[in-house]
Amino acid sequence: MNQLLNEISKIINIHEKINKLKGNNFNIFKTLKIESDEVKTHSRFIAELLKPDGSHGRGSLFLKLFLEELRLKSNIDLNTSKVYIESFQGTVTETTGGYIDILITDFDGNSIMIENKIYAGEQKNQLLRYHNSYPNGELLYLTLFGKQSAEDSSKKIEYKKISYNENLLNWLVICHKESVNYPNLREVLKQYIDLVKSLTNQNTNYDMDNEIIKVLMSDENKFQSFIKLKNLNIEKHLLENNIKPIIQEITEELKLEARINLFGNWPGFNFTNEKLKKNNISICFSSSSAKDFTNVVYGYTPIDGGIINESFNSNLKTKFNQNFDHYKGSGYNNWTCLGYFEFKNWSNLNELKEICFNPDNFKKVLKSKIEIMLSLI
Repeated sequence: MNQLLNEISKIINIHEKINKLKGNNFNIFKTLKIESDEVKTHSRFIAELLKPDGSHGRGSLFLKLFLEELRLKSNIDLNTSKVYIESFQGTVTETTGGYIDILITDFDGNSIMIENKIYAGEQKNQLLRYHNSYPNGELLYLTLFGKQSAEDSSKKIEYKKISYNENLLNWLVICHKESVNYPNLREVLKQYIDLVKSLTNQNTNYDMDNEIIKVLMSDENKFQSFIKLKNLNIEKHLLENNIKPIIQEITEELKLEARINLFGNWPGFNFTNEKLKKNNISICFSSSSAKDFTNVVYGYTPIDGGIINESFNSNLKTKFNQNFDHYKGSGYNNWTCLGYFEFKNWSNLNELKEICFNPDNFKKVLKSKIEIMLSLI
């Protein structure tokens, strides 16, 4: 096992040096820290490619390739099609309204709706509401790995689940091949493809992959060792043995009470003290997904679903929004205030690595957030 790890480490180190010398580590999306922004990065970029009048200058080619790659039923007319981002469908009710991430329509009334999810959780009846806006349209649910909608209301309608790691990536690769003679477009597409691979835990270095695979296949014992490594639940180990102790340390240092749930439904943790309890409120850090630790957010939530004084609640929201980059959308009604945590995806090994091998920075950021929120009460 040690020999295998040493061989793989040498291969990785060599390719890391090569990437550094060639500038392959540079990615504009990561540099600007917008790699997981669903609306400003992904929906806008995808929509721009789909627009026949987009700045890419390829007309309706990319839209045509999209329809072909996904084998969609829609008869969208390429000549009259229009693409809209964050298309407003009216005030949200139980069955109507909201913003469709990407909407494609044509002169004949055909339509395609794309609901785009990276890490954010679903809003109540979201797909149902969009379906009701265009009942004859084709509804696509785009997630990193093509998961089903978790909303019961989605079972009543027809929608197609598509993924970043396969459907979108295949389309982007085809678009990249069609852009060989367009340098700016070609290079940006290459960087976006690398970003999608990074988000879906795929390696972007084919040469390194092939060298590692050759090592694994060179010996039966090495391959057996690889199988054992692959079956390790590293994420659970890191959460339990690296992150949980930091949460417990902060709890003691700030003299708080904590409830920690890192593995159940809606994983997260919250803090209370006498002052917080008096106002029936807790400081909460939670996943936006019911089943895994993705898109971690923080803010205030009522204790056990209780009621918070309206005047106190309004005042707290104002102070929170002045101090933090707060969530401005809808769909998180049980939160008094809500912000995005810097360490977003605790189901991703790369992010867990950053936390676990630089614990002082993680603790500093987490503790600072809690201290500021305590000071606002």
